[in-house]
Amino acid sequence: MNRIVRLVATLAIITLFVGQFVIGIPAIVTAMSAPLQNPNRSYEEKMRGVWGDYFDLMQFIQTKTSDNAVILIDPKYQYAILNLYFLHPRKLIYGSEAVLQSHSEIDYVLISEDFPDFAVAGEKIMLDDKQGLYKVRK
Repeated sequence: MNRIVRLVATLAIITLFVGQFVIGIPAIVTAMSAPLQNPNRSYEEKMRGVWGDYFDLMQFIQTKTSDNAVILIDPKYQYAILNLYFLHPRKLIYGSEAVLQSHSEIDYVLISEDFPDFAVAGEKIMLDDKQGLYKVRK
């Protein structure tokens, strides 16, 4: 009986790995197609091809903030790991109005479509009509 259970468990695990691999291949091919189409493109062109408007926002934040800036970001904002990659060495804090009020070191608040949903005292610096930064008045 134990042999049958082990065999079934082993086959189930192998099936899961193979299934994830087969499902993941199209995503990998899609992500890599833009950089591989023209390898002589600049880093910015390759990243824009893969990440689109998100990359433009990260570039905007890099140019508008200092390396030691502290930025408040919507806790529901996607790409948390990529935010760290693109915005290092800036400190990123994910939170809401309560976090802004309790952390006086916050210099900027990231503006996205639905965030912030509270008033921020400071200068509004926009990339486009939906995305930008508030420079917090201290």
